[in-house]
Amino acid sequence: MTRPSLWIVLALAAAASGGATACSARDDHGSAATPADASTGGDDVSLPGPDGGGSLDATPDALVFPSPTGPYAVGTQQRVVVDTARTDPQAPDPATPRTLLVQLFYPADANAAATMPPYVRPLEAQQFENGSPALPAGWETHVVTHERDAVPVASGGATFPVVLFSHGLTALRPTYVTLIEDLVSHGFVVVAISHTYDSGVVVFPDGSAAALNTAWEGPTPADDAGAQAQEAYLEIYDRHLGVWVADARFVLDQVTQWAQGDALLGGRLDLARVGMFGHSYGGATAAEACALDPRFKAGINLDGTFFSPVRPDGGRAIPTPFMMQMNEQHGLGQTDDPTMKGTYDLLLDAGYAVTIAGSLHGTFWDMGLVFDFFDGPGTLSGFTGTIDHARALSIIDAYTLAFFQRHLEGMPAPLLDGPSPYPEVTYAHR
Repeated sequence: MTRPSLWIVLALAAAASGGATACSARDDHGSAATPADASTGGDDVSLPGPDGGGSLDATPDALVFPSPTGPYAVGTQQRVVVDTARTDPQAPDPATPRTLLVQLFYPADANAAATMPPYVRPLEAQQFENGSPALPAGWETHVVTHERDAVPVASGGATFPVVLFSHGLTALRPTYVTLIEDLVSHGFVVVAISHTYDSGVVVFPDGSAAALNTAWEGPTPADDAGAQAQEAYLEIYDRHLGVWVADARFVLDQVTQWAQGDALLGGRLDLARVGMFGHSYGGATAAEACALDPRFKAGINLDGTFFSPVRPDGGRAIPTPFMMQMNEQHGLGQTDDPTMKGTYDLLLDAGYAVTIAGSLHGTFWDMGLVFDFFDGPGTLSGFTGTIDHARALSIIDAYTLAFFQRHLEGMPAPLLDGPSPYPEVTYAHR
């Protein structure tokens, strides 16, 4: 199997360096059309202030994200975990143990009253204020999510499947909350990982921050570099993926401990039903975690090239049920990223391929809604495509939910049987 073209990697890396569009050597995020399901706030909405809490009065210029479609409310809590078995060469002191911020999202009772946490913190918001186009200063105080800070897990004593989430390289963990909230509202616990130094910035609960440090990428090959130099550059991403997979496996170790005696989660997690999904480099992480660790029972890659430290050409024979959701340039019939079809053909269990017309790599996060709202429809359509962003997120939500309901809960999922009811979707399954 052949590799994706180097120009794809370089184009996305260039997008990542653009301030407001900062995301990844694999992530070109942005916006699409005015979302039909995102709305302005009313008098019953209390917006979070810069440091959390409902400190601003709701105003007509508030962006309210699409409501989750399930019966549960969404609780959230952040935690810091330290892997003392690994040092972090990306840290200012390379002897520092690998330290990660994770955010728990879990089902809560619909009548649970609590403070709404901020969508992003000011230092995170600034990542989108200095590029071209840019968001206005303070924009984050006018975004309303559906999370409730530190409320109890839903009453009733049920145990819930666990799904880990991994963001795109240089992206910010919070900017995928619309996808996460919807899954949680249907009875899943999601543990979202911030990969320290590989995110634009990670702001810890004590206010300290870890800035992006991707020096491991090395110098970018020249446009006329030969195939050997280009391949060597791509192999850097293969090797570094091992760091992210180790992050995911360590986080699952922590979740296993929390399932036993944790004040919030003890007795409420079903660790026989664990999955993982992620966007871009995070999607490749989900694939590799499923390939290497039998605790992961199912996974989804949202439009990520399949890097792998054990298969240099990027293909991977994944032994669990696996879904690929792709933008229209990455579909099984396209040549922009041959690792998509190559991996689909290698899958050892149930496989699903969802290609969304009108989408691009940046369709798979929240920021299309944000840029559309504050800067005008289509501001970043070159990164997020022409599809209405709320429509695209609803399609992504539907396939993500159906996949995990079938393969972690054993529930019927007629959507996965095809054909797709969405005219924008080209669908295959095996």
